[in-house]
Amino acid sequence: MEKKTVRNCFGQTINCCCASCRYRDIDADGVRICLKDCEMEEGGTCCPEWKLNDGLRWAGCGRGRIKRREYLMYVQAVRLEEYQDIMKGYIEEDQMKPVEAIRREFEEFFGSIYEIFKLITLT
Repeated sequence: MEKKTVRNCFGQTINCCCASCRYRDIDADGVRICLKDCEMEEGGTCCPEWKLNDGLRWAGCGRGRIKRREYLMYVQAVRLEEYQDIMKGYIEEDQMKPVEAIRREFEEFFGSIYEIFKLITLT
């Protein structure tokens, strides 16, 4: 059986399946479920209710940015310290820093949270 594919408005080929469907959700156990109550189709097949999900609709638009590894490690370190403080009873969960505050703090000390790529053209 041949897999059905579509192209989004940016020319990206998308496989039509539950994973790419707007109506797909994940339950508390990590199992894929259908919000339209469709039967889960065999791998690679597509149900009649299939619609492209919003994330894949924008795939390939070129406006994506990659966060710096240093920023991600910084956020992880801040959160780890906060969770340790919660376990020790020093702070409550609602006293954790909002991610926006962590981002501002990082940018103040280290600059942008995003990777900057320079394109090199060969002549």
